[in-house]
Amino acid sequence: MRIGVGHPGVKELVEPYVLQNFPAEEATGWVEPLLDAIAETISLLLSSAPDAFMSEVARRFALSGAGSPEGAAQS
Repeated sequence: MRIGVGHPGVKELVEPYVLQNFPAEEATGWVEPLLDAIAETISLLLSSAPDAFMSEVARRFALSGAGSPEGAAQS
């Protein structure tokens, strides 16, 4: 499971960018709802149904009303 965090725009800034904590507004804005959706549906991934897992995560995340980050979830 990977969660995309975007790109800072400059190659030299990638490592510190991806290793820093999420800003508070992102953490509550889309990270927490996405992690909730993943936690609620992880059994699908563990039962070898990755397509169903991704679809259900996307559905639940959309229902949460959270913003849509670039590359939010990838398996």
